[in-house]
Amino acid sequence: MVTCAEHLPARVGATIRCQVTTDSDTIGVTVTATAVNGTRVSYNLKADSKVG
Repeated sequence: MVTCAEHLPARVGATIRCQVTTDSDTIGVTVTATAVNGTRVSYNLKADSKVG
């Protein structure tokens, strides 16, 4: 499951934080808008380094 506290703004460079949860783990993810074309937003995902 992916949970984000807010929607990603349709603006290049806009960034939000989300959490990805599986059965046994939760990891933070940074989502950054990389391009906007009308109502279509391209984005990049960068997961936090997993500790442990």
